Amino acid sequence: MKALLRNATFRKLFIAAFASQLGTVVGNMAFAYYLVDRYSERPSLAATAELMYSLPALAVFWIVGVIADLFDRKLIAAYSDWIRAGLTVLLLLFVHYDWIPACLTVLFLRSAISRFFGPAEMGLLQGSIDSKLYV
Repeated sequence: MKALLRNATFRKLFIAAFASQLGTVVGNMAFAYYLVDRYSERPSLAATAELMYSLPALAVFWIVGVIADLFDRKLIAAYSDWIRAGLTVLLLLFVHYDWIPACLTVLFLRSAISRFFGPAEMGLLQGSIDSKLYV
């Protein structure tokens, strides 16, 4: 474990993945609480939001690995999170104006873009640590 943490590339990638995952979880929970608080009479909105987090896995699963292999993994990882940050700002704007269909669309897009981070991260890990440390 010490050897992994001494590796600067692994350490940066670990912190980036942790921050990305934390932001995703906090954002998803905050939006769910917003829906439950604001639209308590329409619980189907919370279920629809959960679908918007899950459905993109089916929509893009077949292409994310191919893209991670064809293009620069570092750029894919960085840009996927930057794009999601921009979409989050857009989501906040739509929440401010209570435009729920647009919010759900942005949730779908954010989730689809986030699917590109995982394969890029795995590819970066393989190139930055010794194969004995994979486990």
